Amino acid sequence: MVWPGSLSGNGAAIGEGGFVLAPGSSAQYQAPPGWSGRFWGRTGCTLTTLALGNASLATVVAC
Repeated sequence: MVWPGSLSGNGAAIGEGGFVLAPGSSAQYQAPPGWSGRFWGRTGCTLTTLALGNASLATVVAC
């Protein structure tokens, strides 16, 4: 598994700050006009789900 991370330079998040890619898979995200930021790859991560109120947020930990 690869866990791409993303960071926006102007507050317009892409991929909610990161996402997981299984072997052989791909993902596409549309960047809004004027988007700036970066992506980087991470491996060996685990996934923890945190519940805040009525929402569940997936957070990558232990990369």
